[in-house]
Amino acid sequence: MTAREFVSNIRANQPERIHLENRLNTETLHGILSDAHISDSDSNYQEHGNEILNLLHNFDLSRLNVYDITFDHDLEVYQDFLFFGWDTIGDRLGYHIPSGEVVSYYLHGDCVHFRCAMNDRQFLQLFFELYLLLKGQLETEDEQAKDRIRENFWSKTTSTVPDTYWKHYERFLVST
Repeated sequence: MTAREFVSNIRANQPERIHLENRLNTETLHGILSDAHISDSDSNYQEHGNEILNLLHNFDLSRLNVYDITFDHDLEVYQDFLFFGWDTIGDRLGYHIPSGEVVSYYLHGDCVHFRCAMNDRQFLQLFFELYLLLKGQLETEDEQAKDRIRENFWSKTTSTVPDTYWKHYERFLVST
């Protein structure tokens, strides 16, 4: 998935207020709706040779928050990694420059904690699927509907990634 496709898909799949407002207080509702917001940057779209970089440099992700996974505006290079965000468990999200692999990096242990995707495009696709999982879980109280949402997530992610990458996403099924 490209950066533009990712943003377009997030925008087209915003949580619906009507499904949330009868169950949540105004502040929580506003927070959830705000967490799914992506703005265009002030400048014209520019290619950066990597879809994660295209996303970071062409869109304002400061409010995007999916399961406490967030993106940084400022990038950090460390060894062979380019860090661009934070994982839900406090690890850095990084792009391994030589291989193109996206990882969750445990800073205190100085090691890869989870392998997230083979490349930038796959990461954006899987992150979008994670977004849909969270959105679906928030919008319904029906347990059968939640089961279908989890099954859909399972199907779309396990069919596209090797087991080594699945561990990063599997933990979100347990938390929902």
